[in-house]
Amino acid sequence: MPPNKGMELTGKSDTPFAKRKAKGAPLLPAAHPRYKATTDFRRGRAVAWEPVPGPSGYQWSFVALEYYALILNRTYKVFVTEDLLSGAIVRGWLASPLMLSDAWYDPNFYPRERLLRRYRGIRVDDTRFARVNYWNFQLPRAEIADVDYTTVPKWGMGNVPYSGRLILYFRRGGNRELILLGHQDGPAIRDRLRPVLVGARLPWWRRWMPSHGPDLSPARG
Repeated sequence: MPPNKGMELTGKSDTPFAKRKAKGAPLLPAAHPRYKATTDFRRGRAVAWEPVPGPSGYQWSFVALEYYALILNRTYKVFVTEDLLSGAIVRGWLASPLMLSDAWYDPNFYPRERLLRRYRGIRVDDTRFARVNYWNFQLPRAEIADVDYTTVPKWGMGNVPYSGRLILYFRRGGNRELILLGHQDGPAIRDRLRPVLVGARLPWWRRWMPSHGPDLSPARG
């Protein structure tokens, strides 16, 4: 079994699945760069490891949903490095299931392997990464002023299991919301993404105003 030291997302959580975790369900080590766990939720343990297809050159990852055009959505696997957040589209439009199985609680259930294989041989910081899909993104972590986490229910999610929402605030204004699919530890992900020095949150309308001086927001350590 490959080592996963330092890759588990641990810590207390008040996510919608905190009760499930208290009953013995594991915090999935889905962030391992080269392997994924096949998990038996009924027994609350990882039962096997399998190679994960996809890009290279990242430290850990998580799976998230983003809304757009009010009712449509995109499913990302977000690969995290010391300096970059790289989001890859890994699924088509996600609809609410009529019947919910245990597989829906596993973040590895959502990415489609046929889509992940398109990134084989590509590093997450490579310009080719963004060209695989029009909606892929490569976000420098230095642009992030702060990261929040909330368990306030999200309208429109239906029966899809999710573990709360991350809100990324940018130094030049604006924010981006990512919904954590399945059973993931939101507070731990938030803490790992937060910059060393939290910058000021500019209101959204400041994005459209010209800058008259140097950027005085704290630099990321």
